[in-house]
Amino acid sequence: PIIVKMQNAIASNRENDIHAQTALHFSLGKVLDDTGQYPRAFEQFYQGNEQCRKIIGSYDAAGQEAQLAAYKHMHLSGFLKTIEPVSDKPLFFICGMFRSGSTLLEQMLASHPLVTAGGELTYFSQSLPADATQPMDTRQLRAVGQGYLDYLNANFPGAQHVTDKRPDNWLYLGIIRALFPNARFINTSRHPLDNCLSLFFHQFAGSMQYHTRLLDIGHYYAQYVGFMDFWRGVMPDNIYDLNYQSLTAAPRETLEPLLQFLNLEWDDNCLQYYKADNRVRTASVWQVRQPLYQQAKGRWQNYEDALSPLKQYLLDQGITV
Repeated sequence: PIIVKMQNAIASNRENDIHAQTALHFSLGKVLDDTGQYPRAFEQFYQGNEQCRKIIGSYDAAGQEAQLAAYKHMHLSGFLKTIEPVSDKPLFFICGMFRSGSTLLEQMLASHPLVTAGGELTYFSQSLPADATQPMDTRQLRAVGQGYLDYLNANFPGAQHVTDKRPDNWLYLGIIRALFPNARFINTSRHPLDNCLSLFFHQFAGSMQYHTRLLDIGHYYAQYVGFMDFWRGVMPDNIYDLNYQSLTAAPRETLEPLLQFLNLEWDDNCLQYYKADNRVRTASVWQVRQPLYQQAKGRWQNYEDALSPLKQYLLDQGITV
Protein backbone atom coordinates (compact mmCIF):
# COMPACT_ATOMS: atom_id res chain seq x y z
CA PRO A 1 0.00 0.00 0.00
CA ILE A 2 2.82 2.44 0.75
CA ILE A 3 4.38 1.81 -2.66
CA VAL A 4 1.08 2.50 -4.43
CA LYS A 5 0.60 5.73 -2.47
CA MET A 6 4.11 6.90 -3.33
CA GLN A 7 3.65 6.07 -7.00
CA ASN A 8 0.40 8.03 -7.04
CA ALA A 9 2.08 10.95 -5.30
CA ILE A 10 4.82 11.01 -7.93
CA ALA A 11 2.27 10.88 -10.76
CA SER A 12 0.16 13.67 -9.30
CA ASN A 13 3.16 15.91 -8.56
CA ARG A 14 5.02 15.50 -11.83
CA GLU A 15 5.07 19.18 -12.81
CA ASN A 16 4.42 20.95 -9.52
CA ASP A 17 7.31 20.78 -7.05
CA ILE A 18 10.72 19.55 -8.18
CA HIS A 19 11.98 19.30 -4.60
CA ALA A 20 9.05 17.10 -3.57
CA GLN A 21 9.37 15.09 -6.78
CA THR A 22 13.05 14.44 -6.06
CA ALA A 23 12.40 13.37 -2.47
CA LEU A 24 9.58 11.05 -3.57
CA HIS A 25 11.79 9.28 -6.09
CA PHE A 26 14.55 8.71 -3.52
CA SER A 27 12.04 7.56 -0.90
CA LEU A 28 10.31 5.15 -3.25
CA GLY A 29 13.70 3.85 -4.34
CA LYS A 30 14.55 3.01 -0.74
CA VAL A 31 11.23 1.20 -0.19
CA LEU A 32 11.72 -0.85 -3.36
CA ASP A 33 15.31 -1.63 -2.36
CA ASP A 34 14.17 -2.71 1.11
CA THR A 35 11.66 -5.08 -0.47
CA GLY A 36 14.17 -6.58 -2.92
CA GLN A 37 12.73 -5.01 -6.09
CA TYR A 38 16.13 -3.94 -7.32
CA PRO A 39 15.56 -2.98 -10.99
CA ARG A 40 12.55 -0.86 -10.03
CA ALA A 41 14.50 0.65 -7.13
CA PHE A 42 17.39 1.63 -9.37
CA GLU A 43 15.02 3.36 -11.79
CA GLN A 44 13.61 5.48 -8.95
CA PHE A 45 17.06 6.46 -7.71
CA TYR A 46 18.02 7.29 -11.29
CA GLN A 47 14.96 9.53 -11.70
CA GLY A 48 15.60 11.14 -8.32
CA ASN A 49 19.16 12.00 -9.31
CA GLU A 50 18.00 13.40 -12.65
CA GLN A 51 15.69 15.75 -10.78
CA CYS A 52 18.35 16.54 -8.20
CA ARG A 53 20.81 17.63 -10.89
CA LYS A 54 18.28 20.19 -12.12
CA ILE A 55 18.42 21.73 -8.63
CA ILE A 56 22.15 21.61 -7.81
CA GLY A 57 23.71 21.63 -11.29
CA SER A 58 26.11 19.33 -13.10
CA TYR A 59 29.51 18.07 -11.99
CA ASP A 60 32.57 19.90 -13.36
CA ALA A 61 35.12 17.13 -13.84
CA ALA A 62 37.75 19.41 -15.40
CA GLY A 63 37.34 21.90 -12.57
CA GLN A 64 37.83 19.15 -10.00
CA GLU A 65 41.03 18.01 -11.70
CA ALA A 66 42.32 21.58 -11.79
CA GLN A 67 41.71 22.03 -8.05
CA LEU A 68 43.58 18.85 -7.15
CA ALA A 69 46.45 19.75 -9.48
CA ALA A 70 46.72 23.12 -7.72
CA TYR A 71 46.86 21.51 -4.27
CA LYS A 72 49.58 19.12 -5.46
CA HIS A 73 51.52 22.03 -6.94
CA MET A 74 51.57 23.74 -3.54
CA HIS A 75 53.68 20.85 -2.29
CA LEU A 76 55.78 20.30 -5.39
CA SER A 77 56.64 24.01 -5.63
CA GLY A 78 57.78 24.10 -2.00
CA PHE A 79 55.07 26.62 -1.04
CA LEU A 80 53.74 24.53 1.86
CA LYS A 81 57.20 24.48 3.44
CA THR A 82 57.07 28.28 3.72
CA ILE A 83 54.06 28.13 6.05
CA GLU A 84 55.04 28.42 9.70
CA PRO A 85 53.21 25.73 11.72
CA VAL A 86 50.50 26.87 14.10
CA SER A 87 50.62 23.97 16.56
CA ASP A 88 52.26 20.59 17.04
CA LYS A 89 49.11 19.18 18.65
CA PRO A 90 48.09 15.81 17.12
CA LEU A 91 44.67 16.82 15.76
CA PHE A 92 42.42 13.99 14.54
CA PHE A 93 40.82 14.10 11.08
CA ILE A 94 38.61 11.35 9.65
CA CYS A 95 38.44 11.76 5.89
CA GLY A 96 37.74 9.84 2.69
CA MET A 97 34.65 9.47 0.56
CA PHE A 98 31.21 10.23 1.93
CA ARG A 99 29.37 6.99 2.81
CA SER A 100 32.64 5.16 3.54
CA GLY A 101 32.08 4.36 7.22
CA SER A 102 33.36 7.59 8.75
CA THR A 103 30.33 8.10 11.02
CA LEU A 104 30.63 4.61 12.49
CA LEU A 105 34.33 5.08 13.10
CA GLU A 106 33.83 8.45 14.75
CA GLN A 107 31.21 7.01 17.09
CA MET A 108 33.59 4.22 18.08
CA LEU A 109 36.46 6.63 18.71
CA ALA A 110 34.21 9.07 20.58
CA SER A 111 33.31 6.28 23.01
CA HIS A 112 36.92 6.50 24.20
CA PRO A 113 37.14 8.69 27.33
CA LEU A 114 39.79 10.94 25.78
CA VAL A 115 38.00 11.57 22.48
CA THR A 116 35.08 13.89 21.66
CA ALA A 117 33.07 13.62 18.43
CA GLY A 118 33.21 16.86 16.48
CA GLY A 119 31.08 15.63 13.59
CA GLU A 120 31.30 16.97 10.06
CA LEU A 121 33.01 20.29 10.70
CA THR A 122 32.89 22.53 7.63
CA TYR A 123 35.56 24.88 8.96
CA PHE A 124 38.23 24.33 6.29
CA SER A 125 35.86 24.21 3.33
CA GLN A 126 34.37 27.52 4.46
CA SER A 127 37.61 29.20 5.59
CA LEU A 128 40.02 28.32 2.79
CA PRO A 129 39.81 30.09 -0.59
CA ALA A 130 37.27 28.39 -2.84
CA ASP A 131 39.63 28.35 -5.83
CA ALA A 132 42.94 26.62 -5.14
CA THR A 133 44.27 27.68 -8.56
CA GLN A 134 44.55 31.27 -7.30
CA PRO A 135 47.58 32.37 -5.24
CA MET A 136 47.31 31.93 -1.48
CA ASP A 137 48.99 34.00 1.20
CA THR A 138 50.91 32.25 3.99
CA ARG A 139 49.70 34.76 6.58
CA GLN A 140 46.12 34.12 5.54
CA LEU A 141 46.64 30.37 5.87
CA ARG A 142 48.20 30.72 9.31
CA ALA A 143 45.19 32.78 10.36
CA VAL A 144 42.98 29.93 9.15
CA GLY A 145 45.00 27.50 11.26
CA GLN A 146 44.81 29.61 14.40
CA GLY A 147 41.12 30.15 13.77
CA TYR A 148 40.62 26.39 13.69
CA LEU A 149 42.19 26.00 17.15
CA ASP A 150 40.01 28.83 18.43
CA TYR A 151 36.96 27.16 16.90
CA LEU A 152 37.70 23.85 18.62
CA ASN A 153 38.34 25.52 21.97
CA ALA A 154 35.12 27.53 21.74
CA ASN A 155 32.88 24.65 20.64
CA PHE A 156 34.47 21.79 22.57
CA PRO A 157 35.86 23.35 25.75
CA GLY A 158 37.97 20.99 27.80
CA ALA A 159 38.08 18.24 25.14
CA GLN A 160 41.45 16.54 24.94
CA HIS A 161 40.97 15.24 21.41
CA VAL A 162 38.23 16.21 18.95
CA THR A 163 37.52 14.20 15.81
CA ASP A 164 36.83 16.26 12.70
CA LYS A 165 35.06 13.85 10.38
CA ARG A 166 34.24 16.00 7.40
CA PRO A 167 35.08 13.38 4.71
CA ASP A 168 36.19 15.77 1.98
CA ASN A 169 38.85 17.32 4.18
CA TRP A 170 41.10 15.01 2.13
CA LEU A 171 41.21 17.90 -0.33
CA TYR A 172 43.15 20.00 2.20
CA LEU A 173 45.60 17.44 3.57
CA GLY A 174 48.68 19.34 2.44
CA ILE A 175 47.59 22.65 3.95
CA ILE A 176 46.36 21.08 7.19
CA ARG A 177 49.58 19.16 7.68
CA ALA A 178 51.64 22.30 6.98
CA LEU A 179 49.69 24.09 9.72
CA PHE A 180 49.63 21.11 12.07
CA PRO A 181 52.64 18.84 11.35
CA ASN A 182 51.46 16.16 13.79
CA ALA A 183 47.91 15.97 12.45
CA ARG A 184 46.54 12.44 12.17
CA PHE A 185 44.47 11.62 9.07
CA ILE A 186 42.33 8.48 9.15
CA ASN A 187 41.30 7.60 5.62
CA THR A 188 38.14 5.45 5.68
CA SER A 189 37.38 3.25 2.70
CA ARG A 190 34.99 0.51 1.65
CA HIS A 191 34.37 -1.55 -1.47
CA PRO A 192 34.42 0.99 -4.34
CA LEU A 193 31.13 -0.15 -5.87
CA ASP A 194 29.35 -0.26 -2.51
CA ASN A 195 30.64 3.24 -1.80
CA CYS A 196 29.65 4.65 -5.18
CA LEU A 197 26.22 3.00 -5.08
CA SER A 198 25.55 4.39 -1.62
CA LEU A 199 26.35 7.88 -2.89
CA PHE A 200 23.99 7.43 -5.85
CA PHE A 201 21.21 6.25 -3.52
CA HIS A 202 21.33 9.29 -1.20
CA GLN A 203 19.91 12.72 -1.73
CA PHE A 204 22.58 15.09 -0.46
CA ALA A 205 22.09 18.73 0.37
CA GLY A 206 24.47 21.37 -0.89
CA SER A 207 26.90 21.27 -3.78
CA MET A 208 27.95 17.61 -4.03
CA GLN A 209 27.21 17.67 -7.75
CA TYR A 210 29.15 14.52 -8.57
CA HIS A 211 26.68 12.17 -6.86
CA THR A 212 23.87 12.41 -9.44
CA ARG A 213 25.52 10.30 -12.17
CA LEU A 214 27.37 7.04 -11.68
CA LEU A 215 30.25 7.89 -14.01
CA ASP A 216 30.63 11.29 -12.32
CA ILE A 217 30.88 9.47 -9.00
CA GLY A 218 33.46 7.19 -10.60
CA HIS A 219 35.51 10.15 -11.79
CA TYR A 220 35.42 11.81 -8.36
CA TYR A 221 36.30 8.50 -6.70
CA ALA A 222 39.29 7.96 -9.00
CA GLN A 223 40.48 11.52 -8.31
CA TYR A 224 40.25 10.88 -4.58
CA VAL A 225 42.18 7.59 -4.83
CA GLY A 226 44.97 9.21 -6.86
CA PHE A 227 45.16 12.20 -4.52
CA MET A 228 45.45 10.00 -1.45
CA ASP A 229 48.16 7.92 -3.14
CA PHE A 230 50.11 11.13 -3.74
CA TRP A 231 49.87 12.29 -0.11
CA ARG A 232 50.78 8.87 1.27
CA GLY A 233 54.09 9.26 -0.51
CA VAL A 234 54.55 12.72 1.01
CA MET A 235 53.37 12.11 4.59
CA PRO A 236 53.24 8.36 5.27
CA ASP A 237 53.48 8.85 9.03
CA ASN A 238 50.39 11.10 9.12
CA ILE A 239 47.93 8.86 7.25
CA TYR A 240 46.23 5.70 8.47
CA ASP A 241 43.99 3.68 6.13
CA LEU A 242 41.01 1.97 7.72
CA ASN A 243 38.68 -0.36 5.85
CA TYR A 244 34.95 -0.39 6.65
CA GLN A 245 34.53 -4.10 5.93
CA SER A 246 37.38 -4.92 8.31
CA LEU A 247 35.92 -2.64 10.97
CA THR A 248 32.52 -4.37 10.91
CA ALA A 249 33.95 -7.89 10.66
CA ALA A 250 36.65 -7.57 13.34
CA PRO A 251 36.13 -4.31 15.24
CA ARG A 252 38.65 -4.74 18.05
CA GLU A 253 41.38 -6.13 15.80
CA THR A 254 40.84 -3.18 13.46
CA LEU A 255 40.57 -0.47 16.11
CA GLU A 256 43.53 -1.43 18.32
CA PRO A 257 46.25 -0.55 15.78
CA LEU A 258 44.39 2.67 14.95
CA LEU A 259 44.38 3.69 18.62
CA GLN A 260 48.11 3.01 18.72
CA PHE A 261 48.51 5.31 15.70
CA LEU A 262 46.60 7.96 17.67
CA ASN A 263 48.73 7.26 20.77
CA LEU A 264 45.68 6.14 22.77
CA GLU A 265 45.27 3.13 25.04
CA TRP A 266 42.62 0.54 24.26
CA ASP A 267 39.23 1.10 25.92
CA ASP A 268 36.36 -1.42 25.83
CA ASN A 269 33.85 1.42 25.52
CA CYS A 270 34.86 1.75 21.87
CA LEU A 271 32.82 -1.39 21.16
CA GLN A 272 29.76 0.05 22.94
CA TYR A 273 29.50 3.02 20.59
CA TYR A 274 25.77 2.52 19.90
CA LYS A 275 24.96 3.48 23.50
CA ALA A 276 26.38 6.98 23.07
CA ASP A 277 23.96 9.87 23.47
CA ASN A 278 25.83 12.44 21.39
CA ARG A 279 24.19 14.03 18.36
CA VAL A 280 24.75 12.52 14.91
CA ARG A 281 23.87 14.69 11.91
CA THR A 282 24.66 12.45 8.95
CA ALA A 283 22.70 10.00 6.81
CA SER A 284 24.14 7.13 8.91
CA VAL A 285 22.47 8.19 12.16
CA TRP A 286 20.15 5.18 12.49
CA GLN A 287 22.93 2.72 11.61
CA VAL A 288 25.22 3.88 14.42
CA ARG A 289 22.45 3.58 17.03
CA GLN A 290 22.54 -0.21 16.79
CA PRO A 291 25.23 -2.91 17.07
CA LEU A 292 27.40 -3.38 14.02
CA TYR A 293 25.40 -2.97 10.83
CA GLN A 294 26.56 -5.17 7.94
CA GLN A 295 23.56 -5.26 5.60
CA ALA A 296 25.18 -2.78 3.20
CA LYS A 297 28.20 -5.03 2.61
CA GLY A 298 28.15 -6.38 -0.96
CA ARG A 299 24.99 -4.44 -1.76
CA TRP A 300 26.36 -3.53 -5.18
CA GLN A 301 25.83 -7.13 -6.33
CA ASN A 302 22.06 -6.51 -6.35
CA TYR A 303 22.69 -3.88 -9.03
CA GLU A 304 25.55 -5.49 -10.92
CA ASP A 305 24.08 -4.97 -14.40
CA ALA A 306 23.31 -1.30 -13.82
CA LEU A 307 26.79 -0.77 -12.34
CA SER A 308 28.63 -2.43 -15.23
CA PRO A 309 29.75 0.85 -16.92
CA LEU A 310 30.96 2.24 -13.59
CA LYS A 311 32.80 -0.98 -12.79
CA GLN A 312 34.58 -0.89 -16.13
CA TYR A 313 35.48 2.78 -15.68
CA LEU A 314 37.04 2.11 -12.27
CA LEU A 315 38.96 -0.83 -13.66
CA ASP A 316 40.25 1.36 -16.48
CA GLN A 317 41.49 3.79 -13.81
CA GLY A 318 43.44 1.00 -12.12
CA ILE A 319 41.05 0.65 -9.18
CA THR A 320 40.44 -2.90 -7.95
CA VAL A 321 36.73 -3.69 -7.70
